[in-house]
Amino acid sequence: PRCSDGEPAAYSTTPPSRSSSSPTPLCNWPDKMTPHLLALALLPCVSAVMTRGAAPGVRIGFSRRQAMTRAVQGALLTSGATAVFTPVLAADATDDGRKLLNLPDDKLAEIVTKDITERQFLVTGDITRSIYSEDCTFKDEIDTYTIDKWVKGTKALFVGDKSRVALEGPVVAKDGEVRFRFDEVLCFNIPLQPKVPLKGTLVLRRGNDGLINSYQEIWDTSVLATISKAYL
Repeated sequence: PRCSDGEPAAYSTTPPSRSSSSPTPLCNWPDKMTPHLLALALLPCVSAVMTRGAAPGVRIGFSRRQAMTRAVQGALLTSGATAVFTPVLAADATDDGRKLLNLPDDKLAEIVTKDITERQFLVTGDITRSIYSEDCTFKDEIDTYTIDKWVKGTKALFVGDKSRVALEGPVVAKDGEVRFRFDEVLCFNIPLQPKVPLKGTLVLRRGNDGLINSYQEIWDTSVLATISKAYL
């Protein structure tokens, strides 16, 4: 690929030293995506769809986390590195299974806040499942998933202790929904453990029983723009 000025794009294959004060981008992305570079970025995602994003013998559903992982792998592969997706599944239950129906707004906001600040659920998958309907749909800028696929995919694809999630402002619950801004760094569970920063808004909508039946992530940046920020 070439940058917009016609010069070859520069790639970094050497991780920065631990004393480095700034992250090293995987590559210098051009201001405008060329068809060739766009194809390189999308090819891993297409491959993941065709294979359902699972290693042989492992049955997990395809999710946006897998799509992003495959795309990050594509960036690494174009830089000469080798990355193989090897999911490690973990238990997805964080409570005893009893549903907390019709919680007051302030109590629901308190639980969601703890899921972010203590459990880091956007990168660990450790949700308080008792506040979610089992029919809850999880939607982001790529696709829509069931609760089981989202939880298992999140646990498998991120290194929880090297990722982070922070709130940008309070969690607000009112008018049948919970809403908050997030700022996260996703550390992918693949060789070299690349990281991708991501900011956005999460909207959780409640059903008639007070349980969350809709989860929607709204990213500040497009999928390609987000992946282009990957660094080691």
